[in-house]
Amino acid sequence: MKKILLILFAFVLTETAVAQIRELPQEKNLLSVYNFGAEKKFDAAKEAQNAEIIRRKNAPMRKFIGEMPELPVKEPTVFEGEEYKDFINQSIFPLQDQIRFWGKDVNISQNQCNADGMFAIYNLRTNGTKELDYDCVGYVHSACGPECFEDGAFFGYHQPEFTCVGGKIEEIFSEGEDVDTLEKQVCLDEKNKVLWQRERDDNYVFDYMNRLMYFQNRNMFISYFNNKVDKEFIYDKDEYKYYDVNKKEDFFHVKYERDSKGRIIKEFHFNHDKFPYYIFAAEYDGDKCVQITKYDGYSGNIEIYKFKQPIQQEEKNTQN
Repeated sequence: MKKILLILFAFVLTETAVAQIRELPQEKNLLSVYNFGAEKKFDAAKEAQNAEIIRRKNAPMRKFIGEMPELPVKEPTVFEGEEYKDFINQSIFPLQDQIRFWGKDVNISQNQCNADGMFAIYNLRTNGTKELDYDCVGYVHSACGPECFEDGAFFGYHQPEFTCVGGKIEEIFSEGEDVDTLEKQVCLDEKNKVLWQRERDDNYVFDYMNRLMYFQNRNMFISYFNNKVDKEFIYDKDEYKYYDVNKKEDFFHVKYERDSKGRIIKEFHFNHDKFPYYIFAAEYDGDKCVQITKYDGYSGNIEIYKFKQPIQQEEKNTQN
């Protein structure tokens, strides 16, 4: 009986050991597959990390600009021999327009917007003749200019205005000896609720919820809708901007740098993101512009336009 029990016990132990041996390779195999995949991923990540370390070690030193590698510079395209047209200086893009009409025999026409209130022109274009058509920048009420209560600058057909959406504007005048003076504007809805109001000396206009709606000073007009710029006019001697959220194709924004004599030496053209996609740099000899260099901010191309030298300079050159 004891022998039988011993045999059975040994059999159980043997079968248990065999079962463990049968299961163990399978378990080890699964773990090996998992570990092998994880190891491959780890090795790949480590290789990439080592490659990045080597790349950074081999990269040129950038502590000083002199240690940076020289980049290839595009050769500029040079144009020579045309006359500089002084009348194009009336444009708000004078340097750009000097280049646009390079080599063209054109003159400024005296069109219908050339009135007392006009102080600049833009959008120069040919009309099939030697005369250029253009749009004007000026004051709405040229008689009194920006001192007028309701006045601002117009850009062609674009004009800043204090609108009373969904209501009507009432105007309050003070009586004078010669003429009544507008002192106040009130925007009312259909129930005569005051939506906003502005008095003569107000630069900022808020609505009934104290949200900013308008800003205006001598050189700027901005309107806001839902706390965002809706329209923006800038009409300063060193900056012009027109922006309308509903007419983005008409957008332009240009700034100038001037020298001590007031001449424009740099003209920057900005896109909606305030990136200067064109930069024009002018050089002068006396009172005459002799060269304009155009830099294309997108492509990196450079164009140089060399105008004919002033007569006095040619005479000096002949004498020498």
